[in-house]
Amino acid sequence: IAFLILFSLAFIFMLKEAEFSNTEVAVSYFLLIFLLSSSQKLREIFWGHTIYYSLGLLFLFTGLALLFGIIRKALKKNFGMGFKARLYAFCVLCLLSSLNGTQALALFVLPVIGAVLGYVIFDFDKKFSSKQIFIIILLVVVTAICVGNGIILGKYLAKGITAGYEDAYSVFTASSEWSKNAGRLLPELLMLSGVDIELGDKLADIGSAINIIKIFFVLVVAVLPIYRIFTYEKMKHWQTKMFFLAHWVCTVFILVGWIFGMLSDANWRLIPCLCTAYIFFMMFVKELFEGKKYLRLGVMLTLTAAVCAVSSMIGLIGLDADFSECESAKKIELLEKYNCKYGYASFWNANMLTVLSDDKIKTRNIDINNGEIIQSTYQTEKSWYEEQEGTDEYFVLLTSDEYYNIRDNNPDLIADAKNIYPEENNLYIMIFDHNIF
Repeated sequence: IAFLILFSLAFIFMLKEAEFSNTEVAVSYFLLIFLLSSSQKLREIFWGHTIYYSLGLLFLFTGLALLFGIIRKALKKNFGMGFKARLYAFCVLCLLSSLNGTQALALFVLPVIGAVLGYVIFDFDKKFSSKQIFIIILLVVVTAICVGNGIILGKYLAKGITAGYEDAYSVFTASSEWSKNAGRLLPELLMLSGVDIELGDKLADIGSAINIIKIFFVLVVAVLPIYRIFTYEKMKHWQTKMFFLAHWVCTVFILVGWIFGMLSDANWRLIPCLCTAYIFFMMFVKELFEGKKYLRLGVMLTLTAAVCAVSSMIGLIGLDADFSECESAKKIELLEKYNCKYGYASFWNANMLTVLSDDKIKTRNIDINNGEIIQSTYQTEKSWYEEQEGTDEYFVLLTSDEYYNIRDNNPDLIADAKNIYPEENNLYIMIFDHNIF
């Protein structure tokens, strides 16, 4: 709920600074929120497991909103408190977001710098005054200084903790994989967008018709930024141009990592490209309505997006709201059955259970390597792996594959366990009368 509120405020703030009317803001907000709820993975990333991709977009929206306000006031030669407040807030945002390292560069910093510099470089017909040029240079320099300090501070605060998950942004895959990675791009985008088609599905039913509309919409959203490269000068608003440039910087960075690197291991890494493409689509449609000449095209595109959003909304209404039936609730119930209070599990079963159990069952993150259980200190506190006062038993929640890994490679650990409970759903619980670290 907290992230939804912050995300909504940042998005609305950006649209208002981009001079959207209240009606345009309302329609765009409705479309974006439900388009970002079209598939289970989108819902998980935005409204469940909030992580780099959703946070990066929150920072991007806030940063662009502040940037739009700074430039708008600079163009009007209004350098009063409003200008200074936005500039100071922008500096703080750059500093704090850069604590997150490579992801911050890909999803926020580089798109913002690219938007500023690209607008100056590619807007050939616009003449900038010396003062405006100074403001633009100042923005780039301030951003670079704040980002540099943020990265240095982040490394200091990390105290040697490595972020292995970030390697996907900076590691190549074998060249033989590149064509396969590129070929997976469109199917993964369609899957993220809620297109759900299986072998044997009939073409002539309502579900298939909606899927066809979704496919058409995703293709439009994907192709539109490419088309706008060749018609850049026809964009009417400088805010639209800057958002377009920010979208392309973010997209190029991610696509390079997807095709040539390891980002293709997970389709949710495409989410920033998809989200910014949705918003650029809205800005494009806004300009169609302003021009009147292509009004019918604007209506058709809006209705297409609305069908996709309403389809997502209906799907949300149909979801089972009973938390007790979800997998996480069943795992919590299982741990409560054996009076488990403090223990360990791998990433997808770890900290989430702590939150969902209202801190009643503290589950800390571990990795399992050749049968050895090791601390996964990324995004955790080292003190969580120490002996806990008042705790007599510690549990380890394992999937069947993880348990077999330990059983086959580390029989001493199996023998050291006080109890081992095999359960349904391929889960094992090991109970120890001491801390395993």
